[in-house]
Amino acid sequence: MSNLATISDYQRAGAIFSTNIDITPSITLAKGGNFTIKIYNDQTNVNHQASTSGLLDFSFLGICYSVTSPSGPPPPLNFCTISQDFSSISFSISSITAGQTIRIRTEIKNPLYVSKRGLRAHLVEFISGVLIERYQVQVAFTVSQIAINDIGASRLYLFWGISSDTMNSNA
Repeated sequence: MSNLATISDYQRAGAIFSTNIDITPSITLAKGGNFTIKIYNDQTNVNHQASTSGLLDFSFLGICYSVTSPSGPPPPLNFCTISQDFSSISFSISSITAGQTIRIRTEIKNPLYVSKRGLRAHLVEFISGVLIERYQVQVAFTVSQIAINDIGASRLYLFWGISSDTMNSNA
């Protein structure tokens, strides 16, 4: 997965940012297949346990579409949809080539609290409906806490929007 936003954007609570999700199949399927990408919460994963949130805190927004990847031009998609609950993306490709990266662009909305989530994806063959491959990234999305003791960061505002820097300079 590669991000188009800066680190501060994609780790900030409540941020909405564009991101690329890369999948590189290891199997060629001349008749194509269906992919599903899902944001998941694994309570056995120590990183996910640190989160104080429910299952659906990060969400996919807007639309999804294929873009040029490191292995070449974008493959034509039959469709690309984001599920109603915003936790998964499904797309279909008529022909899949082993080693050719498929890059999907979409938007992510971060929760308003500290959290970490992973991504799981799977490929199912068109004709048989058989699961062909699985992919997983244990920590794909992160919202970091803002350290309020970092006064020099100009991120802390008091009362009527007065910067904490102003308060320090008048002391």
